[in-house]
Amino acid sequence: MTDHFRPDRSDRPEDDHTSNQSHYLRQSACFIETPAMTCVTCHDPHAGREAQRAGSYASCARCHEPNDCGERPELAEPIRDRCIDCHMPERPVANITFDLRDDRYAPLIRRFDHRIAVHPDASARVEREWLLTQPDEASAAEAERLRHVLIELLREQADAMQAVGRDGAEALPLRELTRLDPSGPWRERLDASQSERREVDRLMHQALVAIDGREFDGAIELLEQVIERRPDFALAHGKLGLVLAETGRIDEGKRALARVAEIDPDDGYGAALLGFLALREENWEEAERQYRAAASLEPYEAKIAFFWGQALARLGRDDEALERFALSLEIEPGRIDSQLEIAAIRTRRGEHDEALRITSELAAATLRRDPHVL
Repeated sequence: MTDHFRPDRSDRPEDDHTSNQSHYLRQSACFIETPAMTCVTCHDPHAGREAQRAGSYASCARCHEPNDCGERPELAEPIRDRCIDCHMPERPVANITFDLRDDRYAPLIRRFDHRIAVHPDASARVEREWLLTQPDEASAAEAERLRHVLIELLREQADAMQAVGRDGAEALPLRELTRLDPSGPWRERLDASQSERREVDRLMHQALVAIDGREFDGAIELLEQVIERRPDFALAHGKLGLVLAETGRIDEGKRALARVAEIDPDDGYGAALLGFLALREENWEEAERQYRAAASLEPYEAKIAFFWGQALARLGRDDEALERFALSLEIEPGRIDSQLEIAAIRTRRGEHDEALRITSELAAATLRRDPHVL
């Protein structure tokens, strides 16, 4: 095996990459607008993968009417019920990477995209695949038209990913483009992208190891090298802002964190850290503004809900704060910090019995060993 594969090794713990499907689900209107939605709303844990895929239309029909899909009447009868393939397309995920002769980032796993949404490329792909099975010339002509539609959609995806330094994500549309348009420049672009990705990965990994070891000067130097190569790499700016703030270079850190939202408006990391810095400075208005911005991007993130609640509580907006703390507990029921904040608000309001009940239950749950609870 070692003649063909080189496993990555590290002496330090690393984040486990699970393709983040729970995060994508939380971004979906289906999840946001349906408080009771859970995994088993759609999934039968006792059914196999193929059985669940075959029953995908039935899962969607529990909440949606057929006419909710505006395109359905225009689709051919055999593909009208393929809701999942259009709105939760199956995509390759590079959970593990291997060095291969032509392309290092080999997608070993395919997952359904749990950001339930309108995916124009998926819809075009489903329709084109069906048309290619039909014998008539009209179907062939329409399939060819959709091939060009897909090429343009995938090019836009690749360009957008390249603009924010997401080489791994850029590789997915580029790979498909090499199949759809073999004479195009996609293979050369993919090879160049992945070569650069390897070097950026190396530098970024070393920076994260340095941060983990609190070697902040080395981390700053490495992150600056990453940003020099990838000026629009949002995560690198975010980590640089974090390290600069930790070393007392607050203003520089804030500028780096502000760049995150400028580069990638869908990334709430910078806003969340700017909110945290504002909390440390007791700038409650700024903290509330930043966490509100972060929550608009990550509406179901417990930490963001908690810190937003803290800012609201310090501003005296207790009712709104209680809503945020309740949300953080809905997401992570065991959060002691949220329960203590709720108890503090109840105490300020003179609701001493309720505050005592909350803190007494916490004391029992923590075996009276948590000094904050005591």
